[in-house]
Amino acid sequence: MLRRALASGDEIIAACQEAGVRLCYAENWVYAPPIQRARRLLTAAGGPILRIVGEESHGGTHAPINKRWETGGGGSLIGKGCHPLGAALYLKADEGRRLRGRPVRPRAVMAETAQLTETDVFKAAGRPFLNTVPGADVEDWGTLLLTFDDGTVAQITGGDTVLGGIRNQLAVYAARAVVLCNINPNDVVQAYAPDAAVFGDEYLVEKLETKAGWSAPQPDEDWMTGFPQEIQDFVESIAHGREPLSARRAIGIAPGMGEESMDFGVGVVSAVDSWKVAQRAEALGFSHVWFADTQLICADVFVAMALAAEKTSRIRLGTGVLVPTNRIAPVAAAAIASLSRLAPGRIDVGVGTGYTARNTMGLPAMKIADMREYLRVVRALLRNEMVEWEAEGVRRKIRFLNTEVGLIDLQAAV
Repeated sequence: MLRRALASGDEIIAACQEAGVRLCYAENWVYAPPIQRARRLLTAAGGPILRIVGEESHGGTHAPINKRWETGGGGSLIGKGCHPLGAALYLKADEGRRLRGRPVRPRAVMAETAQLTETDVFKAAGRPFLNTVPGADVEDWGTLLLTFDDGTVAQITGGDTVLGGIRNQLAVYAARAVVLCNINPNDVVQAYAPDAAVFGDEYLVEKLETKAGWSAPQPDEDWMTGFPQEIQDFVESIAHGREPLSARRAIGIAPGMGEESMDFGVGVVSAVDSWKVAQRAEALGFSHVWFADTQLICADVFVAMALAAEKTSRIRLGTGVLVPTNRIAPVAAAAIASLSRLAPGRIDVGVGTGYTARNTMGLPAMKIADMREYLRVVRALLRNEMVEWEAEGVRRKIRFLNTEVGLIDLQAAV
């Protein structure tokens, strides 16, 4: 997916170069005064950024084109989350150059999305103050957890489900300082009106539903959000033949990065129709689908994965995560080898101690030592080895039988 996105951007840039024109496109948050002030403070403080928490949210876009996948390419996470994400990438890349001589780059991403305004509880709530569009098929809330190659993290949220005007905020938690960036709202100007008509046609702040009550009008909203600075950087970069401040290199997205080992996957609740999500994810270029294994809550994980294996051809399928104690080791190994027969080379096995899955049965999470022993047996069986295994107080030697028949696959890597 990352390769496809970067390749698409490269095609646009190449077309502009061939036509002899300059493409000026940037992330305005990089230029926002609070973000630039944060960069200077973090430079003075020294030390690494450990965690970044960023959000752009408001009460909903008014453009129907942005509420449909085929015309918008995504919902609030891509349309709004891209802004705090750009700032987070920029600050970490800048930190890496200062402290280690190379930009810190993203290594892994996990995300969760939802259509909160499509829930029954929202529809039953009466008059909607949020702006909704009939037929919307993209998320109106999303959050992602980004892990950088130095082990630090960023939490990014984008939503169309927040009343009270646009919320553009970034909190930076570093080893030697904390910096809170309130692009808006902030308290530079605060105003109160007992009635919405008091301020007349005077603009207060983006996406504010009412002018009644307290509000936080910006003295210069464009300036605070970085738009004039962005245009100035465009002009200077053209005049002086340099890269703009928010060029791909500046935020740690380098040419060839799509060839590195950064994968994008989706997590699903195991169900008999989870294959539909897997099929869609494959078509969109995702690399993995992870299936939950929680008995008494979800459908069986191996049934869901088997159906997805039959309906897809490239995407990797994984347990996210398998709970060892809920199946004895030989049974789990047989299920994994059976899946490998359906989708050789596409099966991954994530394993956990089963906090939720075991709690539904009134049991505590399993011990790490027991999980290690379980994995020793499963791995040996998948290598087609004889392995000693303890069950019901007796240790026995076991292995797969009749493997030459081809009912399972022990050749492909899992």
